[in-house]
Amino acid sequence: MACIRGKNQSLRIGLMHFRVGETDGVSLEMEKWKSVLEKMGHTIIYIAGSGGSISDFVKIKGLHYKHPDNQFLVDALYKKEINNISEIELKKKLSDYTEEIREELSEAIKKNKLDIIIPNNILSLGWNIGAGLATIQAIKETGIGVVCHHHDFYWERELYSNPRYDWVKTLLQENFPPKMDGVKHVVINRIAQEEMTKRGFKSQVIPNVFDFEKENWKYDDYLKNIRNDLNINNEQIVFLQGTRVVERKGIELIIEYIATFNKKIKAMRDTSLYDGRKVTFQTEGILLLVGQNEDQDYYDSLIKFAEKRKVRILDVSQRFAHSRMLDQGRKVYSFWDAYKLGDIVSYPSLLEGFGNQFLEAIYGRKPVVLYEYPVYKQDLKQYGFQVISLGDKHVMKDRLATIENHIIEDGVERGIELLTHKEEYNAVVKENYDICLRYFSYAALEEALQKILI
Repeated sequence: MACIRGKNQSLRIGLMHFRVGETDGVSLEMEKWKSVLEKMGHTIIYIAGSGGSISDFVKIKGLHYKHPDNQFLVDALYKKEINNISEIELKKKLSDYTEEIREELSEAIKKNKLDIIIPNNILSLGWNIGAGLATIQAIKETGIGVVCHHHDFYWERELYSNPRYDWVKTLLQENFPPKMDGVKHVVINRIAQEEMTKRGFKSQVIPNVFDFEKENWKYDDYLKNIRNDLNINNEQIVFLQGTRVVERKGIELIIEYIATFNKKIKAMRDTSLYDGRKVTFQTEGILLLVGQNEDQDYYDSLIKFAEKRKVRILDVSQRFAHSRMLDQGRKVYSFWDAYKLGDIVSYPSLLEGFGNQFLEAIYGRKPVVLYEYPVYKQDLKQYGFQVISLGDKHVMKDRLATIENHIIEDGVERGIELLTHKEEYNAVVKENYDICLRYFSYAALEEALQKILI
């Protein structure tokens, strides 16, 4: 295994993931690492299966998040029996797929003269076993230095932790993460670090960060008519859901919250909101979805749930992308532009590896309605963030999470208090910003990377 050079030497580093240039948390975090590593004097090359809005990357076809061979393998290894294929044939298909990726990856490492690769989730999650095994083989073949950046683990997900075959379970246990000398491991929270320690690994916690030193997002000419463009009127108080739509995001909790909010806000008629708008009889909270829908069954359940609660959902995900662009003459906004729309940010996730959108909400100077998911309680709550809490206990009914009604009621009272008191609204978002500036900035990331690359 190649040694990682000293902190004053420039390195050629491959940042590796299934996809880049998209709005998923891992892709966004990789951009931050790229920015900081380049500032430190290193050369960064993306390695991925798809580039989203980014064209400058090394494409490995087998890494694509929705590669048909991997989709087939995920179904066969984790979900259901596939007709007309034996277990021997299944192993052969995985082996062939692995070899295809290994060949391309080894060539990319050599051709680009990389000193280090930083695989993101490829050696921890289990989504693409072929990619993980191929990466291990390419590491052994080339002797390249490795820093594994683990955002999520297979044992954290019901699907990946219960494969259909014992030999798949063995592959996961022995390779995700790999037990290899010279490989460094980075995790994003202390819960993961404790679990890694139990499994015999040393790891460094490097939390997610944001560029809190940078000037905040501002309205510009591109955003001048964004509310009208998306059919949002001034009577609507926007609860921004910036995450992807997947079941663990707990979006049903914010629907329940808004239903109660809408009953109470009308009693505040003629009260001024934090931005000078007046509460009227038509004032209502709406839920704005800007993230990708990656679970259609869950999405459909949310729509039905919202209809029963008389909560308006506005899905504008097709109008938001990694970067601004025009699509057949129609504006597409950047993911960051969404934070100029939100009056308050919804973050009711039941499970998160860390909490990218939480940091983004604070950078955007918005208050947050938050379910206290385990990593928040373990790693973030200690810093004293001011949030509108939905507690830390829920039960599942028909695949949807529920919490006690009094917690919703208390949270709504706090939300209305903030939204109708400008000074308190501004004081809360500033206090949260100052905490992040100190502990979750690019400067903090640079300090951590200096140590990991020695």
